[in-house]
Amino acid sequence: MVRRRRLQFNSGKRKRFDPRKMGHEGRNLEDRVAQILANLWHQGEITRFECFAPNSKEDREGKDFLVVINVNGVELEYYFGVTISKKAHEKSSKKHSEIPNLHIPCWSNDEFIGNAILSSARFTAMVPTPV
Repeated sequence: MVRRRRLQFNSGKRKRFDPRKMGHEGRNLEDRVAQILANLWHQGEITRFECFAPNSKEDREGKDFLVVINVNGVELEYYFGVTISKKAHEKSSKKHSEIPNLHIPCWSNDEFIGNAILSSARFTAMVPTPV
């Protein structure tokens, strides 16, 4: 009888969750999104944008960014948040259900992130608001 050896990718050690590292990665993502928004502004895809500081009033409301887009001659404001964690995304979606929260994994490229922001903003602009 031949015993097959199981491959262990993490050499038997359990990976521990480090909230400081995740927080650092989240801040890096927010900086990347700000740079992507600046590029979209230079390309003329968006009219203007604003980044809200961590722990600001807007940030506590789930708003990390404000993007203003022009749809048929009308400027529309689009607030959204970003997160790298699926668990944080679910928590934020429940807590701030009226504010879109984009789940963006760390390994996403800039083109994907820019397209996700633009498509989400344009979709939100198409949805009629109840009176």
